[in-house]
This record gives sequence, C-alpha cells and structure tokens, in this order.
Amino acid sequence: MFSEFLNNIILYPFFVTLVRLTGIFLTVPVYADKAVSAKVRLSIALVFSIALAPIVSEYVPTIPKSVSLLILVVLGEFLIGILLGFGAKLFMLAMNIAGDFMAAMMGLQAASMMDPRSGSNTTTLSSMLSLIALAAFLSMDFHLYIIRAFIESYNIIGFNKAMDLGEVAMAIIATVSKVTVLGVKIASPIVVANFIVNCALGILNRLVPQIHVFFISMPLTMLIGIFILVLTLASMLILFTEEIENNLIIFAQEIE
Repeated sequence: MFSEFLNNIILYPFFVTLVRLTGIFLTVPVYADKAVSAKVRLSIALVFSIALAPIVSEYVPTIPKSVSLLILVVLGEFLIGILLGFGAKLFMLAMNIAGDFMAAMMGLQAASMMDPRSGSNTTTLSSMLSLIALAAFLSMDFHLYIIRAFIESYNIIGFNKAMDLGEVAMAIIATVSKVTVLGVKIASPIVVANFIVNCALGILNRLVPQIHVFFISMPLTMLIGIFILVLTLASMLILFTEEIENNLIIFAQEIE
C-alpha cells in the first residue's frame, strides 16, 4: 500500500515532470545555452522538478501498467517539452535574422566569427544583438515565464495526450513566419536608411562620374548603419520583448 502511494503520488509525478522539463531545458534560451554545462542543466531540472511536481501531480494519472505505455508517456512528455522550449528559441533567432540583414546592408557580412553560444559561424553584429536579446530576456524574467508556461501546458495540452502532427507543423510554420517578420521589422530602420544612401550614391555617380563612389559607399553605409543602430536599439529591444511576451507560449495556444 505504501509502495503504491510512493509510486503514484510522489515518484511518478516527479519523474514525468522531470521528463517534460528536460525537453524544455534542451531547447529553451538561457537554459539550453552551450555555455551552460549539462550537469548544471540537469541540476536545475531536478530542483525545478522537486518544486513543481506537487503542483502538476493533480494532472498526472496513475502509473501505466505496462512498460510500453510508460515509454510512450515518456516520449510524449519529452516531445511536449521540446516544443515549448523550441517556440521560445525561435523567437530569439529573430535578432540573428535582423543582425544578418543589417550586416549585409552595412557591408559587415565578411566580419564573421564563431559564436560559442550556438556553435555556428555568424556575423559579429548578429552575435552582439543576440547577446543583447539574451540580456533583455533575462532582465524581463522571461526565463521564469517559461516555467509558468510549463505549468499552464498541463491545462492546455494536458498529460499523455496525442497531438495532431498537422497542428504541430502549422504551429511551427506560424512561429517561423512571425520570427521572420519580426527580424525584418527590427532591421528595417538600417535597411531603409542604407537603401536610401545607396540610391543617392547611385544618382551621384551618374551625375558626377569622376567621383569614385565605391570608395565612399563602404565607410558611409557603415557609419550611417552604426549611427541608426545606436539611435534605434532601444526601440528594437522594446519591439522584441513585446513580441516574445505576446507569443512565448504559442505552441501551448496552438496545440490543443
């Protein structure tokens, strides 16, 4: 009797909570950063699981009778966690998209570097903006909002509920489209300003062919881009944080 109580009320809710949290911490910003070691992530997941298991235990039924059903439960919970974290990670990529657009317009696309956070080669401007976005993510307590979304996911998605793969795919497509539009919006001041400068330089080249416009355009577009970036960086971060706050749990809203 005591062993059944221990399994169904304490151990099993803790285990399934840990599985869903593990999926989140593998993909969500901050927690899934490559700079954070696997041991630290696992320790954080264990602490959160101990704290949240009593809260979500009311949504968790009794332990399955067969091993095959238990494996299906584990896979389903892990997938839900990955989707919740992946939705937030996609919105963080908006700054990378914006940075690449800006670098292309400012002539900085050749200034690339290895980003240790993502393990990929990216432009310096994109890396800088992603670090600023990460700082804004932490300062606005969005990393704690992820935990709130985790708890609310049991109300919206439920436990051990089969998800329609078509709805999952549509949710991913909707998120990617929003992220792309957000990246273009963030980069639009510099893109528009440098487009106007390039048009003006093109007209100047036609009017005064003796001027070597190529030697003027490179430093000019770079300086104007940096100037516009300094002026509009605060507005970019406001737009970025508002979009994340409104869409952080898009998967929980879409997958019902």
